[in-house]
Amino acid sequence: MANLFTLMMPWRKTGQISFNKTELSQIMALYGERVSKGEWRDYALDCQKDVAIFSIFRHSHETPLYTISKSPSQQKNQHAKYSIQYGNKMIKQSHSLLDIIDTLRGHKI
Repeated sequence: MANLFTLMMPWRKTGQISFNKTELSQIMALYGERVSKGEWRDYALDCQKDVAIFSIFRHSHETPLYTISKSPSQQKNQHAKYSIQYGNKMIKQSHSLLDIIDTLRGHKI
């Protein structure tokens, strides 16, 4: 008789906030457009217990130009809350990632 064991996945932390595949595809589509235009050069993805952050850099050795954040909603029946920051300045908050991406698409530096 065979014994089955569950292997631990140390990279998957319970309760951790992250961008799902659809959200990352939407963000990366815009990121790819801006990279091809030479406006952006690098990005970083950070997933923590209370927030997921996608940082966009003009040059890889600088501070982030833009930061897209995803936080869980305080209400159980609401979607996550997204925000976009330009440096330290909050540009927009929304419960729709597409609103955030549209704002970023139209934002001029």
